[in-house]
Amino acid sequence: MKFRDPGAWTMATLPENAIAAANCGNIVRSIHQLDTANVTNLHGGMTAEQVASDYESTFLRLNRFRGRLNIGADVIEAAMAVPPPRCSAPTFSHTNPSATNFYVNDSAEVTLFDWTWATLTPPEWDFTLAYWSLGSSAGDTAAAAFAEGYGAKLSDDDLRPWIIYHIASYLIREAETSSGRLEQLRKHIEQLAAYAMR
Repeated sequence: MKFRDPGAWTMATLPENAIAAANCGNIVRSIHQLDTANVTNLHGGMTAEQVASDYESTFLRLNRFRGRLNIGADVIEAAMAVPPPRCSAPTFSHTNPSATNFYVNDSAEVTLFDWTWATLTPPEWDFTLAYWSLGSSAGDTAAAAFAEGYGAKLSDDDLRPWIIYHIASYLIREAETSSGRLEQLRKHIEQLAAYAMR
C-alpha cells in the first residue's frame, strides 16, 4: 500500500483540467476491471432489474418535491417516459464517483475518496455519474477527458437515461436534506428538463 498527499483540490474546483479528468477516468476503469471473485463480502450487488425498478420509483419520489423544486409536471412525465438505462453485467463499483470525491494534488495525481457505498453495479452507473458530475462541475472538456481516460464512450441514447436518473436522484437527496425553495438547484433542474424533454 502506498500513501501520498491527495491534494487540496477536488475536480469540482478545477474547471477544465483535462489531465486530471483523464486520470479520473483511468481510476474508474481500473476499479471496474477488478476481479469480483476477490471481493468476499459482496454478493450480487445491483442488477439491471433493480436499476429499472429504482429508475421508475425515483421519479415517483421526485414528483413529491415538484413544488419546492419548481419542476413542471411535464418534465416529470417526460422523464418517466424515457426507457430505463441499459446495463451491463455488474462489476465492482465505487457508486459515487462525483467531482467532489476526486481529490487532485499538484502533480495532477487523483485520489478517489468515499468508499462507503462501494458494491457491485453495472459499470455504466459509475461511468455516467462521473461523466455527468464532472461535466456539471468542471465543464465539457473535463467530461470528454474523463471518457477518454476511461477508454469508452456511450451513445447519446445510452447516456441520456443514466443522466436523467442521476440528476433526479441528486435533486431528491437535496430536497430531503435541505429546507426552503432550493433555488440553488436551478441549474440541475434545467439540465433535467433539457435531457427529459428532447
